[in-house]
Amino acid sequence: MIYKTLGDRLKYCLEKRGMSQREFAARINTTEATVSRWIYGTRQPKADAIVVICQKLGISSDWLLGLM
Repeated sequence: MIYKTLGDRLKYCLEKRGMSQREFAARINTTEATVSRWIYGTRQPKADAIVVICQKLGISSDWLLGLM
């Protein structure tokens, strides 16, 4: 399956791990609303948040950003 947006890729990772937006938000020290905004594309995570997201999910930033 092709994931067109950062939000699509983030949602896929959370679903694959059986993790809710709320649980993920708590793990990365942000709010559920922020994670939701990233998933639905109304906001983009800042560079430091991208690093944390990738570390917590064990993914590359290139994949998350759609560069590969």
